[in-house]
Amino acid sequence: MTQDQFEHLLSIPKTFEKDSPKLPVGGGKGTYALLSPESEEKFYLDIHRNGTFEISKSKIQNRTNKVLLVRIEINAAPHINPDGRRIGRNHIHLYKPGEIESGSLPWAYEFDEIPSLSLPKENVDFMSAFFALCKYCNIEVSNLQGVI
Repeated sequence: MTQDQFEHLLSIPKTFEKDSPKLPVGGGKGTYALLSPESEEKFYLDIHRNGTFEISKSKIQNRTNKVLLVRIEINAAPHINPDGRRIGRNHIHLYKPGEIESGSLPWAYEFDEIPSLSLPKENVDFMSAFFALCKYCNIEVSNLQGVI
C-alpha cells in the first residue's frame, strides 16, 4: 500500500455500524465494525483497556481486514523504533509504506510529532485519546456512549 492509499483510507468518512455502541470500561476490550458510504472496504476499531497493573493502560487501533492503519497506546511500555530511537509511553503508530501490511506497525511517534492529533505527550486519558484517534481517522462519534 502506498502513502497516498493510506491517507485515502484515513480520509474516508466512517461511522459505527451499530447505533450507540458502548465502549469498554477499564479491563475490557471490544472490536467495533465501521461503515463507510464511500467505500466497500471494511473498517474496524479495536479497543483494549486491559492494563493488569496499570488500569489506565489502553490501546486503540483503526484497521481494515488487511491492513493495520493507526494505533494509539496510552501508558504502554516505552517503544523502540527500528532505527533505535526511544519513544515515550504515550505514542501513536502509523502505517508506513513498505511494512508488512498485516504487521504490527513497528514505527511509533510522540503525540506532538503529529500536530493534527491534538494530544499532549503526558497525562492523556482514554476518552481524549479515543476522540483524537476518531477525528484523525475520520470516524463519526455523535452516536457514541462514552465511558470513564
